[in-house]
Amino acid sequence: AKAAAVCARSAAAGSDSDIVEPPDHQKRGSYATGPGTGFHAALPEGHIWQLPHADAERPHGLKYRLVYIRNGQRLVGYDNERGKGDHKHLAGREEPYTFVNVRDLLRDFWTDVRRLTDD
Repeated sequence: AKAAAVCARSAAAGSDSDIVEPPDHQKRGSYATGPGTGFHAALPEGHIWQLPHADAERPHGLKYRLVYIRNGQRLVGYDNERGKGDHKHLAGREEPYTFVNVRDLLRDFWTDVRRLTDD
């Protein structure tokens, strides 16, 4: 299975960096966090795997897990765990997600992160 990091540009995602990449201050790296720094202890992480074949539960042929953790708590998560199908977690709530393509998945994920963090 092939994996692609959330922050990485992929051919399937296209060339619109504002859609597939996090804000500059949320990219992986070393940052000062805490009061007065303007940054929160936050970590985006994700993987998208191309499966050997599609099945009834994953008709798009992908397995994915995207998560945004802030101060030790999952604030936003998108995944398609077996038995649950495509769904997302928003501030402690779980709701269905309609997967269209990788580009929309990444755009929707970062839209929710921005909406819930005001970053």
